[in-house]
Amino acid sequence: MSDRAQEQRTLYANLMEEVKARFDVVNHVSNGRSGLAVPFVREFLYLQTRFLCELVALACPRRTRRYRLT
Repeated sequence: MSDRAQEQRTLYANLMEEVKARFDVVNHVSNGRSGLAVPFVREFLYLQTRFLCELVALACPRRTRRYRLT
């Protein structure tokens, strides 16, 4: 495996680890264990949903060889 391919796999794995961590926090907060007021919980969950979408969008090209990133 080339160095570039290994670098891309490592980056993909790191992004997916962040996705898992964010999902854990979302589950914690959405179960009412955060102590935050409902409007803040709602805002936090919307923001995390956006971040999760961005992380998946960043990770997808790194997982498929069809796309070349420069």
